[in-house]
Amino acid sequence: MGFFKSFIRFLSFRTLKAISLLIFLTLPFYSNMSAANQIADRFGEGAVDVIKQEGNKVIAQGWAGPAKPSEQIASISVWLSGQKVYDSQFERYERPDVQKVTNRSDWLRSGWRLNFSLPEEMKTGDYTVEIVAKIDTGKEISLSANSNSKILKIDGSFNEKKKQIRTIKIIIATTLIILILMFFYAESFVRIIKEKIDLQISEAIFFSTGLIASFILFLAIGITGSSFSIGLSQAPFVKGDGINVSGLDQGIRSDEWLVLTPLAVAQFNHVPPNPVVNTNHGEDGQNMLIVGMTGVPVAHISEISKPATWGYFLFDLKRALSWNWLFPIFGCLLALWAVICIILPNNWKASFLLSLLFSSAPYVVAWSNWPAYAVFFPSLIFICLNSILRTEKTLTKLCLGVLAGITFAGFVFVLYPPWQVSLAYIFIALTVGVALRDKLLHRFNAATAISLIIATLIAGSILLSWWTDAKTAIEAMENTVYPGQRTTVVGGTMSLPMLLRGFTNVITLYELQSPYSNKSEIASFNYLLLPLALLFLLKARQKSLTAVEISLAVAILFIIVFMFVGIPTSIAKFSLWGRVPANRADLALGLATLLLSGLLMQAKIKTAGNQNLTKIVAVIVTLTWAIISYKAIGGLDDTIIRDLNINIMIALFITIMTLGYFLSTSNFKGFVYLSLAVSTATTLTFNPINIAPNDIKTTTSLITSKQSRVLVLDNMTPAMYLVASGTPVANGIFYYPQQSIWHRLDPNGSNSDTYNRYQHLIYSVDNTAPTLSYRLESPRPDVVKIYINAATFDFNLSGADLVTAPVANRFELEKNPKLRFINDSDGWTWFRISKQ
Repeated sequence: MGFFKSFIRFLSFRTLKAISLLIFLTLPFYSNMSAANQIADRFGEGAVDVIKQEGNKVIAQGWAGPAKPSEQIASISVWLSGQKVYDSQFERYERPDVQKVTNRSDWLRSGWRLNFSLPEEMKTGDYTVEIVAKIDTGKEISLSANSNSKILKIDGSFNEKKKQIRTIKIIIATTLIILILMFFYAESFVRIIKEKIDLQISEAIFFSTGLIASFILFLAIGITGSSFSIGLSQAPFVKGDGINVSGLDQGIRSDEWLVLTPLAVAQFNHVPPNPVVNTNHGEDGQNMLIVGMTGVPVAHISEISKPATWGYFLFDLKRALSWNWLFPIFGCLLALWAVICIILPNNWKASFLLSLLFSSAPYVVAWSNWPAYAVFFPSLIFICLNSILRTEKTLTKLCLGVLAGITFAGFVFVLYPPWQVSLAYIFIALTVGVALRDKLLHRFNAATAISLIIATLIAGSILLSWWTDAKTAIEAMENTVYPGQRTTVVGGTMSLPMLLRGFTNVITLYELQSPYSNKSEIASFNYLLLPLALLFLLKARQKSLTAVEISLAVAILFIIVFMFVGIPTSIAKFSLWGRVPANRADLALGLATLLLSGLLMQAKIKTAGNQNLTKIVAVIVTLTWAIISYKAIGGLDDTIIRDLNINIMIALFITIMTLGYFLSTSNFKGFVYLSLAVSTATTLTFNPINIAPNDIKTTTSLITSKQSRVLVLDNMTPAMYLVASGTPVANGIFYYPQQSIWHRLDPNGSNSDTYNRYQHLIYSVDNTAPTLSYRLESPRPDVVKIYINAATFDFNLSGADLVTAPVANRFELEKNPKLRFINDSDGWTWFRISKQ
């Protein structure tokens, strides 16, 4: 018994020692675990749900909650492979799931979300992620990660793009600064050139060389203001590698990014390139000679008169798109500058400023600079005719005649009568005025007559060739319900509030949301009609008016009468003014008032004894005009002016007063510089600054062969971008109807009034009436919708081989016996049409 007790005591002692040793050895481990648990319990909990890269941004989200309800998460810091890349505030949102699992009601708003720029030093690779939540007491919570948030894959190419954008901005800013210095210090630069290299050039030539050099530089970079990328974002199966440098794309400019630019690119990507009839655009194809404004490239003799399209023949796609955008801007700026130098001789700086003021006007910029392109042609014609009358060299006269003929044909190819007719009258008035003022008619001789005959023959030959190849398409357009059967207008529909809407453009060009207008239609000029009339009368009283000022004044008066009163129908038809809606005469009126203002201000008024009286009258007149303008602006619809608060209205009133006073007192510098400041503030950021894409191509293997014609459902935009990529399509935007489609859909022609029009052809899924396989509707003059029952419509009627639609339509389309499902990709579902 004693032995047994001794043995038990021995075992107990040995066991106690073993246990003590074990506790001693494992004490640090348990201490650490306890400490960790204490930290977690004491500071809080959290997790990283996801972290990813989107473009040049890092997106991360998760949840975090402090241990104590009285504490708050103050900030989030992000570490990538040990490098801190973010440490700041975050977006907070509700996480009811966290609240439920943790049973912590104070953790309802524990969700956090980050969106920050990718650090520039980050290169392509995989980075370990550590995210820490900081409490307002200074304590930190290390957030746990899952399989989606432990590693972040970085694509460093976005940083390269970021650096490229910065470089381009620096180049643009530097170029503009250099041009400003060249303008103001031209005399000094010219003198230095003369002294250093013994080269004698005029100041105007020196500065114009700088302008041309900047055009070439911007062209080389590939700068464009096109909003083309809007369509790319809606067509995930078409890709382009353009870069946004600054500003936002303008959705309102759909005539540019949805029609003209895609059609131009479609010509470039067609095989063979630049055909007269683009066989990819609709089953019957489309004749591309009838596209107006800046036009599209066509391998045709008429292209010699369409300079905006020359880039498609000379360069790659990137520079071609850049040329197409830049040429109207620089072409108008230089050509109109030369025109003003003729009517306002010996003052190249004032002439350039007036040209710049027109080119930067909201009406010009908000219509994708197409008004500038329209003005370029009559400006160049005027220059040619003026030079023909002035030069004594026969060969020069003949060459100018050739150029005038080519340019006249180009003016016709703009194919927009409202601008063409009204501008033609302004430049006819200018030509007559200059010819009378400078007695140029006395210089008319046989060589002059021959040069004009050559101009007529050249223009006639180009137009005849164009007409021969475009006749069928033109006749189809003329026979449409819209726009072919537009009636003759006689004017008289303009209101004073709409005429003076340009004063609101500093706001409405960006903020307008109205059913009565849009950001392009609201754009106009800042008219100062009463101050201009006062200045004209003062000049007339001094008998210092010339034929140029008088001819411009007559033209302005006629346009105002046409806009507000109207003219007889017979005169409207004979004069072609019947093709000009009153609101489209704005371009001619704005140009004419600007030219007349410049002419009148450059000749100082002689007011030796009545200077104070003149100023008093000027104040009264400008105050009257400011009040009229203020009330007129207030007369616009509330949806147009709702963003014009009292402070903005007061600023507009003061601006109108100041501009009117500068104009009526012939303060040219004050008027021009303030006007330029207003225009710049209004239009500088309207169009984006983009780098044009190197190419436009499809990304799905279904259509890379370019053999299958595609029908796009519900959204017509992807169809236009497919055709831009060189892919045949069945729907899109057509200048005249596709007869093959309509012969199948409407063999009796009973619905021809619905579809016989310029049309945005849209196929929309509508399964509300299963007994009807399709129905037609024209909700707007330029839209034709074919509503189809996805399950019963015979897609062979469309002329397509493939059908693509938003993936939400897949279920109904799978019911159609004529369709065979292929796959889903990027939110779109694809089917092949069975031809059996």
